[in-house]
Amino acid sequence: KILNVEKASVDKLLDSEQIKTLVLALGTQLKNDFSLEKLRYHRIILMTDADVDGAHIRTLLLTFFYRQMPQLIEGGHVYIAQPPLYGIFTGGRDKNNVEKKIYIKDDEEMARYLLDIALKDAALYKSEEDFNAGISIRGTELERLITDFEHSKATIDRLSQVIDRAALLAISSGVSINLDDEQKAHQSAHELSCEMRDSEITTQAEFNNTKQCWHICIRHHIYGNTHHTYIEPEFLRSKDYSVLTQAASVLKGLIQVGARIVRGENSQGVKNFGEAVHWLLAQAESGVRKQRYKGLGEMNSEELFETTMNPQTRRLLRVRLEDASKADDIFSMLMGDEVEPRRAFIEENALFAANIDI
Repeated sequence: KILNVEKASVDKLLDSEQIKTLVLALGTQLKNDFSLEKLRYHRIILMTDADVDGAHIRTLLLTFFYRQMPQLIEGGHVYIAQPPLYGIFTGGRDKNNVEKKIYIKDDEEMARYLLDIALKDAALYKSEEDFNAGISIRGTELERLITDFEHSKATIDRLSQVIDRAALLAISSGVSINLDDEQKAHQSAHELSCEMRDSEITTQAEFNNTKQCWHICIRHHIYGNTHHTYIEPEFLRSKDYSVLTQAASVLKGLIQVGARIVRGENSQGVKNFGEAVHWLLAQAESGVRKQRYKGLGEMNSEELFETTMNPQTRRLLRVRLEDASKADDIFSMLMGDEVEPRRAFIEENALFAANIDI
């Protein structure tokens, strides 16, 4: 990896063979000697693997360009390659007798792709009576329900690091939390406990003297240890809480006795909506042959050209500086020597982190 360019002087930068080669290739020189007119390439494309190492290298390169050649970013010359994470075999073959593939950018796009397949000839019957009467939910309405459920599930998976998972599931099942005063806080804690129905979990409304507000403390006893998590008023005002309550409003009471999910000639009885979604997506995925790429190094030359090099088919993300001042602050905080601002940033944004490599 190249050196930490936030801390490096120009002389030290030019001691790096990689940096020296890069500067010579671009032809612009650095900082005060920089000349945009001498730029040899209109597009500078950063191509790194999709793993943590690739993200680190990409961050260092972006920092270098921002510090030493900001005119390149301001002029829209810097791009980030968006290589696909998946290749889907479609069954046909090209003129060279190579299996044809379509490429999927990331997990989110893969989820949409599978959902589109799953919804074909799919129908949900909410009860045995609806099944016998031929009354079903399908098409756009079923897609909207699944989307709400998947958003709720993803939110729970992420937040379960800081709020007990059982409590989040209870909220997504319809428990409404109100911490406006003592009575409402105690009532919410009671309703939460009733919905979780777990002897290893206790809930209690408590007054937070520091913040001067009510919150709910959740104590979960696991293997002799007690884990404490809290539901705070800030959470109730967040988008995450809205996602959970939105799912609850459309899914609560939806599945009744004898409910059944159908896709084509296959069907399955279900006891809750999560079972229906899991079965439906499993049905779709069973008919898909896919290849997962860790990064560019796992592609052969044809795949690399088609996904990342070919101007007709590649995907690029242009690097922009909409707010140069804010960008400067963030680069300095994350790459500089000051520990406290970086710690505060990490703590504030920890819930949004994904694909952490430990």
